[in-house]
Amino acid sequence: MSEGFESARREIQQLLDALRHDLTEGSVRLFREHFTDDAVVLAFDDPRIFVGKESSMEYLRGLVQQAKFRTLAGEIETIKLHGDVAIVLESGTSLYEVRGQMYRDTGRTTYVLLREDNRWRLTHFHLESMATNPVVEPES
Repeated sequence: MSEGFESARREIQQLLDALRHDLTEGSVRLFREHFTDDAVVLAFDDPRIFVGKESSMEYLRGLVQQAKFRTLAGEIETIKLHGDVAIVLESGTSLYEVRGQMYRDTGRTTYVLLREDNRWRLTHFHLESMATNPVVEPES
């Protein structure tokens, strides 16, 4: 692997980790900073396609208002670099609470990122759930 590829991979991993951390804090501030104006979000929990930065932000604001993320973990499976475009496939797990019920989810996320002004920005964000399961706590 080239140094350029490894550097891009590290930068992208750091960005995705920071975005997940933001969600666990109930914030979407970093997404606003890193979405392109024509960003597109496709989500497993909503049949709509969110096109544009403001529409994409609307989806994410609704998500963090509805769900309290306890943990979000992701592991990059593949990265394809095409100049200043990166296509990333990540597998992940999450633990979150909705209306007092805890859920564990596994899934994949596809990102398309553009490098503009020496930073990576999200232009496409596709969330795919593999299995959402309620977490059943053992009775005391």
